[in-house]
Amino acid sequence: MSLQLILLIGGDHPRLAALKAALEHDGLVEMVPLAQGQDLEEALESYVPDLVLLDVETLEAANGEVEVFCSQIRETAAMDHRPVIVLLGGEDSEQKRIDYFVSGADDILAPVLSEDEIRVRLLAHLRRNLDLLSNRVTQLPDQSVLGRILQRKLERDEPWALLTIAIDQLQPYIENYGRLPGEHALRSFAVLVSNLLRPPDWAGQNRDDQFLILTHPEKAEKIAGILCRQFDHMVGSFYSEEDRQRGFFVALEKNMGRRVGLMGLSIGIVHSQVSRHGSYKGAVTAARQLLALAQRMPGSQWVSDRRRLTSGPGNEDGPDRNAAPRSV
Repeated sequence: MSLQLILLIGGDHPRLAALKAALEHDGLVEMVPLAQGQDLEEALESYVPDLVLLDVETLEAANGEVEVFCSQIRETAAMDHRPVIVLLGGEDSEQKRIDYFVSGADDILAPVLSEDEIRVRLLAHLRRNLDLLSNRVTQLPDQSVLGRILQRKLERDEPWALLTIAIDQLQPYIENYGRLPGEHALRSFAVLVSNLLRPPDWAGQNRDDQFLILTHPEKAEKIAGILCRQFDHMVGSFYSEEDRQRGFFVALEKNMGRRVGLMGLSIGIVHSQVSRHGSYKGAVTAARQLLALAQRMPGSQWVSDRRRLTSGPGNEDGPDRNAAPRSV
């Protein structure tokens, strides 16, 4: 699990300070308090948190706002699949706890729990939420998770690069070889990606045959080159000996044969230094446009919005210096 964000509503006392320090100790979680006077919906859209923690001790002292906050969070369009956790500060009645759940809380943490147990429970909620939003076959999170992370980078003006990756000819392969071999190919690609990336890099899946990687700008082209090279090296293992030897298979459509090439990768890359994007959706759209250019070229290729734009699969260190630069 890489960096995830908890938005804390209410709370300014030693117990929460210690919890914040413990959660942030290993660099996997960041806890951000809601600024005094800041609008909740604005904060949700700005921070796009992975979890919201409400501190009852402070909020109840401010005229019992827990139920209001729970309802408001659940009604906000920006909040999809984010758990809302209520941290009790003292003895609450059973009816109060029921009201919290009815208003939209996903869990209630009692004051008798130790700091360590509260920390582990919050981490478990973050993990389960990530599992919920992950693909069954590849175990990679969906686009909404990477969208949150990229949106936070945009808000903080942090450097980033986004790769949109398509496995070309995957659907004809599944139609010809079957669902289980198709799932094996997807899992193999996901393992290839996971072995290549290191935190704070993120990988995700936005369609059956399309993936996303969020990384640092200086690593983007190198990652693309390695992926193309390693995928081309292993792709033959997905095919029969006959199809592998001739470099294509014959797909039947309406009792007629159609020649289909072996699977390959097409990758579009956008960088924060090259163009400005107001939202992660704009960045994803720009990467897909470059992906479409890569798909027009033979073999596994990547296209970047940097000055040197394309590379073949064999160069692990970046753009092919012998390739003629293309313009976008």
